[in-house]
Amino acid sequence: MFLSTDGLSKREVDVDNLFSRLGYFTRFHIQVFPIDFKNNASDIDVYAVRFSSHLNPDLKLIEVKEGYGTVTDLFQLFGFKSYFQESEAFLIAQKIHDTTREIAKNLGVSVFTFDRLKELVRSELEWIEERKRISVDLDLEHLKKTINYLRIIKSLDEELFWTYHYLWLETNPFRKLSHLQRLFSKARILEDNANKVASDALDWYLREIFCLSLLASVGVAFDCIDLRQSQVFPYIENKFYNIGSTKEGKLKVKEGIDKLAEQIEKLSKGMIKVPSIDLVPTYVDNLSKLVDKLMRNAAFVQSYLLIDNNVFRINLKGETRNLKEFTTSEIQYKTVREINNLMLKVLYEGNAIDVTFKDFV
Repeated sequence: MFLSTDGLSKREVDVDNLFSRLGYFTRFHIQVFPIDFKNNASDIDVYAVRFSSHLNPDLKLIEVKEGYGTVTDLFQLFGFKSYFQESEAFLIAQKIHDTTREIAKNLGVSVFTFDRLKELVRSELEWIEERKRISVDLDLEHLKKTINYLRIIKSLDEELFWTYHYLWLETNPFRKLSHLQRLFSKARILEDNANKVASDALDWYLREIFCLSLLASVGVAFDCIDLRQSQVFPYIENKFYNIGSTKEGKLKVKEGIDKLAEQIEKLSKGMIKVPSIDLVPTYVDNLSKLVDKLMRNAAFVQSYLLIDNNVFRINLKGETRNLKEFTTSEIQYKTVREINNLMLKVLYEGNAIDVTFKDFV
């Protein structure tokens, strides 16, 4: 079975491009629960987020309709809005019934036609264009391309496919980053023996995981924003201790394993060495450095996210441009490189960085 391309909308991509130009980190056509790849899977047409100078997230969840928006669409949006809590929901349709408007007001969902939406943001877009902010627009073919890549990923390893979709519903940035790092490591292993078609899909997937990991790291930084620098590492370490079972439970298990290892080494007279057990990821130190860097550059984090995302988008178009081409100054370029290098050290667990990401570093 494959992800269906039925119902794909050019308007969906247009709305994504609009919010991208407005300075949001965006993704389109997110099938958060694609049961058997059927068309009635729950989805978010456009996911758009940007962060304030204090890393407060401004999240928009958008449903796009070529014709009329329905009451069912409103309640699905209301469900997503309630689930993600601090978010706004939008229904963008070609035409809107008065009844739909009335119900939307009661649900706290904003409804607009696409033309009305463009009219509302026209002055902001003009202001952005005057400052020559670089933005990469995509089209419907690129949406189809991402769906095709996901088809290939599923054929290579189902966990890479299903966990990727599940993670759009994960609201804990520590758990999300932990899963993303694991997916990244697994996809890298598959790269070694991949043919050209699989290699292209995995290259896209690794870049996608890189961008989503950076996004999750900003969420971690937001959780740490009120901490002093000396408090960041122990706070993050403790958060990872408590992913899954409690820290106390894990420490008891480690204590038992350590005693067993000690006995094995003693009985074998040192001939058998049992490796130590890590209760938290080995990348926590690099993640703490990344979080500290993000907090110290909080006012510019959104622009850094957009620089990386534009590199990702231009790659999706089949072109390659280094992030330096999207930066406006040498200082900005240097900072983005430092942030990206720390992100890659987290994903590669401190190992050598693959040339796959030469345009991100």
